Amino acid sequence: MKPEVERVLVCGYYGFGNTGDEAILSELIDDLRHLYGDCEISVLSGDPVTTAGHFDVVGIPWQSPADLIAAARQSDLMVLGGGGLIQDYNGFDSSQMLTAWHGDVIWAEFALFARMLQKPLAIYGVGVGPLQTEAGKDAARLVFSLATTASVRDQESRSLLEAIGVPPEKIVLGGDPVFRLEPTATQAVESILEMEGIPAGERTVGVCLRPWRTGLPVTEIATALDRLIEDQNARIAFLPFQVAPTRNENDSHAAHEVMLAMKRGDRAGIVRGAYGPREKLALFSQFDIVLAMRLHAAMFGLKAGKPTVAVSYDRKVESMMSDLGLSGFALPLGGLTSEAILTTLEKAEGSYDGEAVASSIKSLAERSLHNRQTLAQASMATTAGRHEDGQVLEMLIDAAMARSNDAHMLNRARYESSLKDATIDHLRAELKEVHDSRAQQ
Repeated sequence: MKPEVERVLVCGYYGFGNTGDEAILSELIDDLRHLYGDCEISVLSGDPVTTAGHFDVVGIPWQSPADLIAAARQSDLMVLGGGGLIQDYNGFDSSQMLTAWHGDVIWAEFALFARMLQKPLAIYGVGVGPLQTEAGKDAARLVFSLATTASVRDQESRSLLEAIGVPPEKIVLGGDPVFRLEPTATQAVESILEMEGIPAGERTVGVCLRPWRTGLPVTEIATALDRLIEDQNARIAFLPFQVAPTRNENDSHAAHEVMLAMKRGDRAGIVRGAYGPREKLALFSQFDIVLAMRLHAAMFGLKAGKPTVAVSYDRKVESMMSDLGLSGFALPLGGLTSEAILTTLEKAEGSYDGEAVASSIKSLAERSLHNRQTLAQASMATTAGRHEDGQVLEMLIDAAMARSNDAHMLNRARYESSLKDATIDHLRAELKEVHDSRAQQ
């Protein structure tokens, strides 16, 4: 008999135009539908209208703690995940909670709301790390202690949690649900590259880059791609996995930088269409080889059966390649050279064992079903708590909501203003780069 779950609230990095996270959400929703049929699913989102339309869910504004609390109050199950949520790249400052700027701490805030409202909390296939601060480690320990059930996507996340004191029995080793994603079935994918204006070539190299805080070795990447064009009569198709108004999250900007540094940029192009995760996965069938920084871009390349080299800017990339028996084809971002790129691509293509990779992907896809099991177990558990605790916590929530409502309109205005400024700065920078490049020519 299925437990009575009529409303589910989901918190992850959704609605920000990130292909990998949108793919995770697609599989998570499939798991919830499998378990609870036509339950109402609400998703915290940076773009609630688009998320609601794409996934047939209720979109909850990411920037509004008041809306988050209201949705949590009505939910029967709260789900944190998936993706690499539990980290402190930007530190961990609990004073950001209950503000529109809670993005770096929302994973802990969400768990605290679940405890305050005595709701079952399922942590779903998350990645953990880095945890560089004591505050971040303390928060991660607390979040997993508050969870009713919890699954992580890789052994490295599990080992890190155990190292900071989370009991091993609290952590289920699941997997990334995107290993179960299937490509869209359409013949139109065969014409996408031509429609996007990607130049013709005998071979197609799929490239997915992303901006990173330490910077990209633009010249080295450009040199490697120029060599592929000259030696193999290749064309380069840059496929962004996140497009955002700000440069530090805009893969198109990273691709544009490299194209400008290439001598044969005329044989390269950027896929700019708004394609969903399943369409992008299908598009990988048109590539001969793949060079990917984004975790899920490397995953898509391997799922499509293509020799793939991953550029690792984060341990999660190395961890996934290791899980697939391909650790030799993950290059560290630091010290990356054109020769390393070319040599590793050649080795990846020459030694590619499609059957072995497909078998490893199938095994990880099956392991990711453990995430679904933790959802089911969480909904069947009871949340213990004293009645008096609940009353006190409800009062605290009411006070917090009043603070949040007072500040929300001002914060929203500030956010929209900063977003507009960032967009203008981004466009000015790109126009200047194009102008300078043409002036040099």
